[in-house]
This record gives sequence, C-alpha cells and structure tokens, in this order.
Amino acid sequence: MESRSVERVLSALGPVSIFPVLQCACFLLGYLSDAHQMLAYVFTGQDVEHSCAPPANTSSSSEVAPVIGDVRLNSSVMTLGQCVISVVTNVSGDVRQEELPCLYGVDYGTGKDKSIVSEFDLVCERKALAGLTQTLLSLGRGLGAIVCPWLSDLYGRKRVMVIAQFLTLGTSLLSAFAPSYSVFAVTRFLTGLLVSGIGIIGATAALESTTARYRAVVSGVCSCLWWSLCVGSISPIAYAVRFHSWRILQLVLTASCGTVIVMIVMLSEPIHWLVAKGKFTEVERVIKRAAAWSRKDPQTILNVFRSALSSDLQLLKSSQRCAATAAVTDRQVEWWEENTRALNAANGAQQPESGNIKASLKACGQEQHQGEFRAALSQGEQGRRKSRGEEEEEESLPFLALFRHRRMRTNILLSWIVWFVNCLTYDALYLLSGILVLDIYWGFLLNSVVEGAAAVIMATTLNRFGRKKTVGCFHGAAGLALIASGVCFHFKDNHSLQIVGTVFSLCGKMAISGSFNAIFLYTPEIFPTNIRNRALGTSVAAAMLGGMVAPFSGLLADYAVWAPAVVFGTLCLVAMLLLMAMPESMGRELPQNIRDLENWYDVTSDSDLTQKSSPTAAADF
Repeated sequence: MESRSVERVLSALGPVSIFPVLQCACFLLGYLSDAHQMLAYVFTGQDVEHSCAPPANTSSSSEVAPVIGDVRLNSSVMTLGQCVISVVTNVSGDVRQEELPCLYGVDYGTGKDKSIVSEFDLVCERKALAGLTQTLLSLGRGLGAIVCPWLSDLYGRKRVMVIAQFLTLGTSLLSAFAPSYSVFAVTRFLTGLLVSGIGIIGATAALESTTARYRAVVSGVCSCLWWSLCVGSISPIAYAVRFHSWRILQLVLTASCGTVIVMIVMLSEPIHWLVAKGKFTEVERVIKRAAAWSRKDPQTILNVFRSALSSDLQLLKSSQRCAATAAVTDRQVEWWEENTRALNAANGAQQPESGNIKASLKACGQEQHQGEFRAALSQGEQGRRKSRGEEEEEESLPFLALFRHRRMRTNILLSWIVWFVNCLTYDALYLLSGILVLDIYWGFLLNSVVEGAAAVIMATTLNRFGRKKTVGCFHGAAGLALIASGVCFHFKDNHSLQIVGTVFSLCGKMAISGSFNAIFLYTPEIFPTNIRNRALGTSVAAAMLGGMVAPFSGLLADYAVWAPAVVFGTLCLVAMLLLMAMPESMGRELPQNIRDLENWYDVTSDSDLTQKSSPTAAADF
C-alpha cells in the first residue's frame, strides 16, 4: 500500500478520536522511564562535601605523631583537606611540610549514603569513576538505539517496547540494590541499552499512529511538553527524598517502569508496521478495535482499507508495474483476492482471477519495476527495491544501507553530527545545573521548565519557517547564548554577572531543547521508509556518543568554570552551518524510496517550497 492509502485509513478512523489519541499517549509513556533513568544521575551522583578523615581520637587540625616512612615524628601539625593531608613536622628543629593522601579514609558531611559518590568513595583520584557510570549509561543507550529499533522493525513496536520496559524494571532495581561500584556500573549500562529503545520506539510508533496533518502536533508539541514534564518531575521527587539514601531515590524513579502494565492493556501495533509486514489480518483486527473505541462503524473503515488495496491493484494493472515473483508470497496474493472480492462484487467490479494475477507476476521481468507490487502490498519498512538480491542484502546489512546513495550518505553523516552536538550540550547543561546561582534542585527544575517553553516556540515555527530553518535558528541561538554565559561565568566574584550568566545559560538550554525536539521530527522525514527507523536509531546512537562525553564536562568546569559553555556554544554554531547542506521536509510526502528523496533536490528549492507550503500545506501537518 502507498503511504496515502494508509493515511486514508487513519483519517477514516479519525486522527483525534479516542483510539489514536490513546495510542499516541501510551506509546509516549515510555518517555517517563527514559527520562528518569537518563537523568537520575544528576541527583544520585551529585557531589558531596568531603574531607580527609583524621586519625582516631584527633580533630581536623591538631598535634599528632604520625609515622612517615620508618620515622615517628616528635611533633607535627596536620591539616585535613578535601583530598590531601598537609603535615608540618619538626624533626630536631628541622621543619618540613608534606602533603599526603587521605591515609585514614574520607569523611562526608552529609552521610555515607547521600549519593553514589560517597557510597563508593568516588572522590579525589577516583572522581572520574562517578561520571563513568553515566558514560556507560550513554554507551548502552547508543547500542540500544541501534539494536532496539532494528528489533522493532522485525518483531513489532509494541512487543519490543514492552519487553524492554520489563527488563528496564529489573536492571533499575538491581542498580538500587547494587552492593559495589562494579555492579552498579554494569546495571547502568544494561539500563541504558534497554531504556533508549523505549524512547525511540515510542516516538516512532506515536508518529505512525497519526496522520501527516497531526505529525507536528504529536512530535512538536505533545511529545516535547510531555518530555519536559517527565524530566521536571525528577527534581521534586529528589527534593522530597533529599534526606534519604540515593537508593531510595533510585527505587522511586524505577516505579515509572510500572507503566508497562498500561502498555500491555492499551497498545496495538501501528497500522503502518502491520501493512509493511503484510499482516493484513492483524490490520483488520486493529481496525475493528479502533472503531469500537472511537465509536465508528467498523465495516465502513474496513471498506476504506479494502478499497485502498483494490485501488493499488488497479494502479498496478493499468501501469503494468510488477515485481519479482519471490517478492510476493502466495499468502499475500490470496489475502488480497479474498478481501477485495466482496468489495468489488458490491461495487459491480470484476474480480481478477488468481491465476491471472500470479501469471502476471511471473511474466513480469522488467528489472526497473521489480519491487513495485511489494511496495503496494507493504508501504512501510520493506519499501521498494530493484531486485530480491538487493532486498536480502539490505535486510542483512541494515547499517550499510544508509550509505548506498549520495543523498542518504550526506543526510546521515550530517544528522549524526547534529545529534552528537545536541546531546552533548543538552546532557551537559543538566549535569552542570549545580554551577548556576540557584541550588541544584531549582537549577534542574528551571532547566526542565525552559524545555516546555521551547516546545511552544517550536510548534509556532516548524510549519511557518520549515524544519531546517527552525533547527538552524535554535542552534544559532544556543551557540550565542552559551558563549555569552561562559563570558559571564568567568567573573566568579561578580554576583550580578553570575545571575546574567545563569539567564544566558537557561536561554541556551531552551534553544538546544527546541533543537533536540525538532530533530526528532526532522530526521525521520528526510529518509526513505525502508530505512527510516534505522536512520533515526543510528542518529540517536551518535547522540549517545555526545552523552558519553557530557559527564566529564564537570571535570573541565573544575579547571575553568566558563570553558564548557564556550565549547558547547562553538559546536552549536558549527552545527548551524552544517545544516545548510540538508534538505527541507516541510510540505512533502514522506519519501518511500531513494527516488522520492532525489526528487526533493530536483523539483524545487527550499524557499519555493516554504512559500508553496504556506499556509495551506503547513496546515496539513
């Protein structure tokens, strides 16, 4: 089936009726566990006050008689610092000053179990190990962004999403009860591997569950505002349990995985995926369920579906397009005939004989049209190929399929860079919430609030100025604001400039959040259907590389508090320039294959398209 045929079915169901709205909402529930697990480290791994522990029965600065080497000192004055013990000694009138590591352990002012930093002694020379846990989470998210969408293409959105949610519940519980740093680090990696797929599959399935007219609403407004609420909910939860162990906070945040029960009960596979796999019986079952929920006549919706199939068959016959016999199974042909016979009889149309259809398929040997019938049968992830051999190769090497054509190579490489910069900047700004003039709870909350504002701005600009210009402007605004905040943070002794720097930092956070949310809509639109989910998955994997680097921005801030903002701002400006080489997708049908994508570059310029799409075309999104 063509994409417009699926659109006809979704439109007949009613894009804002109960069923599609609940489907989108349930698929987006995955954002809750994704956000909670991704950003819990801001509080479970927060820095705590600490100093070297004194010897037994001594104060932090007193006269003691420690042993250095084999010599017992007659008199010494010891000062305990964060990571060193300064000892001034007097040996027979010879005064010496020594700096020693924390020989007697570390004291924590807020308690041993305040965070993983104090629980596992991740301070001083072990400080980088705290950020390493978040890096491992991002590494897992990167791998999961590749594996989980691929599995969802094969086995279904709902099935993979539910299994990933169940497993995330288990790994998160293991994190909360981890007896050692090693166990905790491993569980964070596994959590990232699973939770990344939940968010990506949920975003893709939500878009597949609605019509093109409401794609921008779902991706640009609803999902962005919902993500902002999911992230913002972490701060009040962390504040409520701030006097308890980090393990309690981890357990409370793990409770969000309980939404898997709602997913099991409420979700159905998107019609796009079912049609792509030729599961037409399942499509009818979903249509009947959707009609019952939305109080529509199921037979009317089924007739729309069967009529779309019949139209595609007539188009196939009239244009003499065909496919290799192997691309169409006997089961699909029989289903096609069986489910269009009643509709054609009612309309007085003649039903083609089964032998004629199969004979036409076998007689067709035009190589340039191979795969067209398969595309009519399955619009979604299978797409149109030139031959069965190419199809088998693409399915066995899904990653390499992204590099077979020049346009796709350009799009995917630039997408990876943009996603890397977005995630690096986005994650680092959250992790550096503590450097703002506010405390960590208010800083984190305001960072999430400006995400909601970014969603509103994005919703008003996506259809007015186009996807590419919106993303580029967000990057430019983020770059300038972050560089300005870095300049202000350089003057640490000026409280007024620290406030101004905080305002600029929040503006930069709002801009990068708007860009991050916009590319979730923009990226799937610039790739053909048969590799769309893989392109999004690998782009998110590239973003996770940025997430792996982000936790170490705190180490850079320890040396120069202004440096992270300047580095991130510069990268955002570079990303803005690279976006100029990417196509505009507003007002265009989603490309089904590489030919459709090539037509984007041949038909019209982006500026012409923007004028042509406004206001009527933009209203359809």
